[in-house]
Amino acid sequence: MVSPASLAEFAEASRMERLSWLSGPQQNVSLGRWTGIEEHDREDQVVVVRGGTRIAELNELMRDQLIPYGVAENEPDPSLQHLSVAEALARNWPHALGGPHRSWRDWVLGMSLLTASGDVVKFGSKAVKSVAGFDLHKFAVGARGCFGIPLTVTLKTLPRKALQPSPVIGAGSWSRIRRVLPADFERARETLKPAFADSTQSLIWYDGSGERFPEDWEPSDPMNTTTRMLFERMKTQFDPAHKFEPGAWA
Repeated sequence: MVSPASLAEFAEASRMERLSWLSGPQQNVSLGRWTGIEEHDREDQVVVVRGGTRIAELNELMRDQLIPYGVAENEPDPSLQHLSVAEALARNWPHALGGPHRSWRDWVLGMSLLTASGDVVKFGSKAVKSVAGFDLHKFAVGARGCFGIPLTVTLKTLPRKALQPSPVIGAGSWSRIRRVLPADFERARETLKPAFADSTQSLIWYDGSGERFPEDWEPSDPMNTTTRMLFERMKTQFDPAHKFEPGAWA
């Protein structure tokens, strides 16, 4: 396991044949030494943070502002706030405050990405509404780390006093998450008997297996045809040798 602490060390790590930086049995690159806030504009509510910084640590450092991820009192998965910023956006798992506060595609304004060639490319800006062109950094959200390592991420923050209550109801244990169409939400609740449910996102957290519904989604589902086409185009540009996270979308 290598743990880079500088841009030069990240460039050196990029020479490895395989680069797996998401937590798991295949991980061989750690972001644990690449942490901290690089810039925080409280007035504009924008922060530039290193990718290895954990959500809980970032929120503590920002004091009166936060990233509303994994922080709800009735969050089904409180461990989300202990993910690094880079891993949280790469996985883009649902959370209890996604209804009132949305999620990573809405919060990420820009990033610098380490590519397989060892180059660092920058996307986006510090403006909440940017006219700089297509938001390529949005492709990194939910891509499971397959395009590169987010070294720095520019995020829109939220004042703590503006934090809304979670619409999630329920309690108990669960092992799977599913999003269904709003029209199927009540039937899914009756059929799957979830531990937690959120009508604003048509999300349920449940245990076991059960009936699938039209156009429903779970994190383990394969990409649809359109997403796969876009993914492969991006992969060709940023990681043609398929170094990053091999098998992440198997």
